[in-house]
Amino acid sequence: MLKIIKIENFDQFQCLMNRCPDNCCFENWSISIDDETYHKYVDMNIPELDMKIKPTKPHTIIKHLGKCPFIKGNGLCSIHKEYGEEFLSNTCKSYPRFVSEYGDLFIENIGLSCPAFASWLVSLNHKCKLIEQDYYENSAEINKNYVKTEAEIIMQSVIERFYEKNSVEESIVACYSMFGADETLSIISDFSEKYSLLLQNISICYLFERIMLQSKKEKPDYIAVIQRICFILEQFEKKCQELYGICLIYTEEQLSTALYQTMRIYDHEI
Repeated sequence: MLKIIKIENFDQFQCLMNRCPDNCCFENWSISIDDETYHKYVDMNIPELDMKIKPTKPHTIIKHLGKCPFIKGNGLCSIHKEYGEEFLSNTCKSYPRFVSEYGDLFIENIGLSCPAFASWLVSLNHKCKLIEQDYYENSAEINKNYVKTEAEIIMQSVIERFYEKNSVEESIVACYSMFGADETLSIISDFSEKYSLLLQNISICYLFERIMLQSKKEKPDYIAVIQRICFILEQFEKKCQELYGICLIYTEEQLSTALYQTMRIYDHEI
C-alpha cells in the first residue's frame, strides 16, 4: 500500500506555456537533461545538439542569452511541438511539479516560483488543502494497515498549526513551540494582518514538502525549516515594497508577481 499527499490543484495545474508572463524557459537557470533523454536526442539526430546540450555528464541545456535553444520565436518548445511531450526531459516534463518518495509515502507539490501557481494561490479564498490518497498495487493490499513515519507525523502536526490558527504569526509561534523554540515572525503587522491567509498558504505549500525533505538528514533540523519560511515571508513583503512601494492594498497580480520572483531567488538557491 502506498500513500500520496498532494497539494490542492496538483492534478488540475496547467502550464501557461507561451502565455506565461515570465517564462521559465527564458530564465538563466541550469536545466538538467537526464541521460536517457539525452541519448534519445542523439539517436534522433537533432541538429547542432552539442551546441544545445552539454555532451558530458551531467547533461545540461546550453542557454543562449539566457534562453533555451529549443524555444522558437512563438515562445513554444520545438521538442514538444515536433516530437510530443513524451520526448521532453524529466525536468521539462515535470516542472513546476515535484514528486518526492519517502518509503511508502509520496509527496506531490508545485513550486511557487511558477507564475501560474503563484497566481492561483494568491486568488485562493480558503486555506490550501493537502489531499491524501491511498494506492493499492494489488487487491491483497486493501486490508494492509499504513503506518505513518515519525517525519509524516511531525509534518502533519506542523501543517495543522496553520489550519487551526487564525493568523500567520500565531501559526509560526505554535510551530516554534512544537520544537521548544521561542521565536516569532519579523514582519510588519499591517502586511501580515491584511494578507494573513496568503502567508499561511505560502507556508503550507512550502513546509509540507520541506519538513519531509529535512527528515532525510541524519540530524533533522526542523527549526531551521521554520526559520527559512519566516525569512521567505519577510522577503516576500520586501519584494512587494521593492516592486510597488508601500501600499495599503496590493492587487492580486502584484502579489503573485512578487511571490514567484521571491521564490525564484530564495527557493531555487537551494
